[in-house]
Amino acid sequence: MVDWYIYAKDYSGSTSNSAFYHSNGLQTYYKFKEYVDNITTPKKVAYLHWDGNCVEVTESQCVEDYEKKIGQGYTSPKTIIQWIKDNAVKSIKLLYIITDGLIDSNSVDACVDANTDIRYEEVVFYAFNESQELDLSVVAPFLREKCKIYNNNELMDNIDISEDFDYDSINIDNFMHELEKIQSYIRLKFILTNNQALNEIEKLKVLRRRLLDEADVYERRKTANDLSIKDKNVLLAKLKSTKFYEKLTTTGALDLPVQVDKSITTLINYINTTKKSFAFNALKCTRQYEQHKIDEMDVDENITFCPHERIEFPDIILFAKDGIPVILLAELNLIEQIIFQNSDGVPKTNFANFSRLMSCPLFFLLNKQLEESIEYFYTFDVYKQLIATSTRIGPHTRKPFVGGIVLSKEFDAYNDYVLAATYFNSNKIQYNVGLFYYVLYKTCQSKNWMDVNVLCKFKEYVFRRMSETICRLGLTSLPLDPQENVTLTTALWYCVELSSHLFMDDENYFTHERMRMVFPVANYIIEILQYFEYDLDLDLINKRIEIFNNLSTLKRIFPHEERVYYILKQIFAQDPNGFLLAKIEHPENISKLNYLKVNHKKMIKTDDLTSKVDLNEFVCMMYCNIENKNVDLSEDTMRPFFVVGDHSFYVELMKSNEDLKINDLGQIYSEKINKLDFSKILSAYKLYINYVINEKKHPTFNDFTLYVNKKLKYKNTLIRLFKPNVAESLRRTFDNYQKIRDTFPVDYFITKAKDSVTRVLRIKMETPNLFDSDDEIKQFICNEEKKVK
Repeated sequence: MVDWYIYAKDYSGSTSNSAFYHSNGLQTYYKFKEYVDNITTPKKVAYLHWDGNCVEVTESQCVEDYEKKIGQGYTSPKTIIQWIKDNAVKSIKLLYIITDGLIDSNSVDACVDANTDIRYEEVVFYAFNESQELDLSVVAPFLREKCKIYNNNELMDNIDISEDFDYDSINIDNFMHELEKIQSYIRLKFILTNNQALNEIEKLKVLRRRLLDEADVYERRKTANDLSIKDKNVLLAKLKSTKFYEKLTTTGALDLPVQVDKSITTLINYINTTKKSFAFNALKCTRQYEQHKIDEMDVDENITFCPHERIEFPDIILFAKDGIPVILLAELNLIEQIIFQNSDGVPKTNFANFSRLMSCPLFFLLNKQLEESIEYFYTFDVYKQLIATSTRIGPHTRKPFVGGIVLSKEFDAYNDYVLAATYFNSNKIQYNVGLFYYVLYKTCQSKNWMDVNVLCKFKEYVFRRMSETICRLGLTSLPLDPQENVTLTTALWYCVELSSHLFMDDENYFTHERMRMVFPVANYIIEILQYFEYDLDLDLINKRIEIFNNLSTLKRIFPHEERVYYILKQIFAQDPNGFLLAKIEHPENISKLNYLKVNHKKMIKTDDLTSKVDLNEFVCMMYCNIENKNVDLSEDTMRPFFVVGDHSFYVELMKSNEDLKINDLGQIYSEKINKLDFSKILSAYKLYINYVINEKKHPTFNDFTLYVNKKLKYKNTLIRLFKPNVAESLRRTFDNYQKIRDTFPVDYFITKAKDSVTRVLRIKMETPNLFDSDDEIKQFICNEEKKVK
């Protein structure tokens, strides 16, 4: 039997002229060649160039293309698989894949579907790109057995995923040393769908239980501490004496069980995730807590369903007063809606989001998820008649219902039963009862038809229920969160303020600042705490809300230039056509540009957000036109005349424009232009011609302004700011062309414009008798350039 050794080099267009890719790629060729040259058993060696096609090349051709930095086509690793099948190869001893790119999930799926019945005994993957962050998407469909993964020559993984991992060899002493190997195994083996997932999860849970038993520290604290006090200084001192805080701040063996729990939980969550990231660092568990998140939890150990547990409440319905108001609730199965979501007809599970919502139901208010469940309000007498019917259909919405919230203390247990039946399919779910009632109250508050008196009664009922609610200090029960049981109001205070005092400036434990989790709903928490008369540091709270809101928004905006543009829109004026103008409207927002240098995963220092900003690092100020005179167009070139009197159009531009600048105080001023910077000129005539050439038609004024804004929005990484009269300048250009657009057909317009691209041809066409020779024209152009440069 002959062993196959294949070297597959990315030949796509993105590699063209990339010195970094080709110089590093050439070294991988030498490594591969040295290895296969030492093989003495029967072998076949193939060198492949793959892009939109995959072809076999000679060794010399492979080296030559590296040296010449050649590349063409698009990135499609599926062509490697097609070549293998076309050559009837069933097993490959060694496959080298070299790339500078990545592919989308659809392309990955296509590779997986095509890549059946082929054995890859060893895959070595090299990703080279100095300007773009790459991932494992290209190689993921090929990972079967031995895997070596390099990112810019850094060895990321070296593991055999075809064999079962030897978890029995892991103990509490060597766990941290072996963790990286476990991570590599899990990440590569389960990066795509794997039918061994459930079995692997069970092995990891057994490992976790065993390691925590070995450490003899795995215990959950369920006793409540006396933390229900309103004196901030006293409470902060008490928080520092809790077991949670001691574990965080004590070095040595205490943090090892936490790390074991956190790391293995992360591994389990990774396997459970349906759509995994292909990033090289998608699964990294460090000794620090940068990755501490609210949604890190196991699927079946933090969410329990007890459908057969009886919920006892007194049989007092027949003796209640008829005047008690009742909020009728339409059925809304949150378990089905949140956990078992359907995306494009494909069901997917989302236990993490469900657990987050149960720990802090305030997040329901962000998407008004419960709004459809508020049927209407009724008197208790009417309510008794409604529940006596067999149909149980709400009169107001015509939706089925189980029951309603009776706004009386005697009905607390009954109301809790109604919530379980309405929202959780009669399962008894662990959730924050007080906050859930508050969400229902706020939802009712938004209803135009809600009676004011009923709303007041509901508010009174809800705030009493919140005052009686006991929960975990950090709202959640995750292993790394405080396990102390406190009143709900203390927990809310801890989340929006106290944890900030404790952790926001702590380089090791800054991720325990709960504002990082609750900032989207922090204003609701403030409202609750103010009702209970807590002494809040609103300056601190509002500043932290602003910080996390801004960072959360920015991290979803790509690329970097769009982030800059997003902030600049909050600083500079914007005209109706969308142009950012060189006019500062909100100087107080200039400091927001500091957010661009902040990593939201790191500790956020307030000083970094208040440092002085140089606007010149972010903007390019376009020239400001100070003479609103019309420009004559040449019907021979469809452009302004290049020669104006005894000088050129360049000189006219210099005389009719001013240079806009920003000083150290952030003030905009103008000064005379000493030399032309052509990137600052609003080349409206050139852009109009380009539009006509590209679109084969004349634009409307709206189309023209949109086109100009799109083309001139950026200057490399800078955002262009336009003169306040930019619309007038564009209108003059547009009107000039309207005078001739009906005279000449579009095809004629395009031909004339293309024929006059060079300045020499342009001058000869516009003023054919002005110069005697091309050399004379070139000398004129040279002289005119010297005047403006």
